[in-house]
Amino acid sequence: MGGTVDVAPTRELVDRFPMKDGLPPDQSPLYDPSPPKIVYDSEGRPLVETLGMYANRDPRFYATILFPGGEFNGTIYNSYPPCSSGAPEGYCSPTPDRILITDYNNTYTGYIAMKYLDPQDQSQPTNSGLNIIKMRYADVLLIYAEAKAELGELDNSVQDVLVQIRNRAGIPMPFDITSMSQQEAIEFIRNERTIELAWEGLHLADIRRWKIAEIVLNGPTHGIDIAKGDGGGFEPVPGQWVRSFASPRDYLWPIPQSERDLNPNLEQNPGY
Repeated sequence: MGGTVDVAPTRELVDRFPMKDGLPPDQSPLYDPSPPKIVYDSEGRPLVETLGMYANRDPRFYATILFPGGEFNGTIYNSYPPCSSGAPEGYCSPTPDRILITDYNNTYTGYIAMKYLDPQDQSQPTNSGLNIIKMRYADVLLIYAEAKAELGELDNSVQDVLVQIRNRAGIPMPFDITSMSQQEAIEFIRNERTIELAWEGLHLADIRRWKIAEIVLNGPTHGIDIAKGDGGGFEPVPGQWVRSFASPRDYLWPIPQSERDLNPNLEQNPGY
């Protein structure tokens, strides 16, 4: 497909998106855990035999993430490892889009962010006319739902705003939020906020104010499922980075030395 990958979504984000019946993948009968299979005809044209785990997903998933077997601007995306690596037919890529964890120009998770991508800009990706999202009505609704859940006020108004968000996206709301425990409702709303507002510059601030950064920002990230080297099935490719977040230190920024020079009574934040 060409170009440089600036944002590589992780498997951790992909797995947050529900199926088109509104249920999480591990609760939905629509979920197929197998990786997609992409073959090529005699003229070298890609054919998707099956989308596997990426079939029947929340419509927001297809608008947010480009995955192996997905299509952008009329081209089938294939980010599997190169066929020269010994990966089996159907699960390898002869294209420049192949995953390459040592090169910033290629995806190192096998995914590409789709939000903000306009097919008309493919020939001039640095000259897009798209506006950066500052705030959407969905954000206002999710702020309301989150505040009500945190206060323990799970009433029909919370259900109504979540239904509005999902109706706009074309996906059902199979749960009654008022029948959940407070913690279950909070987790559901947080997940909905994560997938609805992905790439809109809010998630890092969210996980910091939720005080879960030391949980979700520690350890390795993962990407697409690729064939194991021993021929024994598939496993998620490890992401390029092993993330580290130290609590409580990293919840605060260091105070610049220049500011402390101006005020000797100003102490440095712990851990710096």
